[in-house]
Amino acid sequence: MLGLLHFAVALGVILPLLPGVHPRMASSRAGPASRSGLEPPGLLGLNYGIQTPAVALGAHLLYGTVLGLLLQAR
Repeated sequence: MLGLLHFAVALGVILPLLPGVHPRMASSRAGPASRSGLEPPGLLGLNYGIQTPAVALGAHLLYGTVLGLLLQAR
């Protein structure tokens, strides 16, 4: 459960904010004349390929599982 929440926050909240703080990443409002080197991530990072949300989901589920096992009450 924690992994799904972390996934949702990472790709739904933090990733869209990245163009605002990364100087080489174009914003979604930048036109074709933009000199930025990186394109904006788009919804759930889909501009970087379908593998981005798939791998991120798997990694966050693994993270949540491991964290849950390590923090389990004894």
